[in-house]
Amino acid sequence: MLADSNKEKDMFRQQLKQKETVLDDLRQAMEGNEISFKVEIEKLQTVINDIQERGRNEISQALTDLDSSKAQVNRLEVELTAAQSANQNLQVQSDLLKMQIGDLREKVGDLSGRLEITQATNDDMNTQINSKEKKS
Repeated sequence: MLADSNKEKDMFRQQLKQKETVLDDLRQAMEGNEISFKVEIEKLQTVINDIQERGRNEISQALTDLDSSKAQVNRLEVELTAAQSANQNLQVQSDLLKMQIGDLREKVGDLSGRLEITQATNDDMNTQINSKEKKS
């Protein structure tokens, strides 16, 4: 009976050692996965930061282009008014300036549309990023 009890204890000890070995293996695998996961998160964060920086740069460039175009429109409108007041005989030049103003207004409209789209896209990306960061 004592021999059976010792065999049973040895069997339990052996099972316990096997389970401890499996547990150690699982812990090591988990630590390896955790490190990989952290590295992947850092990579994704870098990508996110790059995307956000590009978005900010695109918005900044669009705003600069828009301001430049508006200033050019204002300048051309002043030139047009001066040309019309100074001499009615310069009708050809006046018509040319009117066409340039129209083209620039169209460009301002296009740039305004692009700016709105870029800002909406940037807002969507920030929302997605914030949503993913909350899930992490």
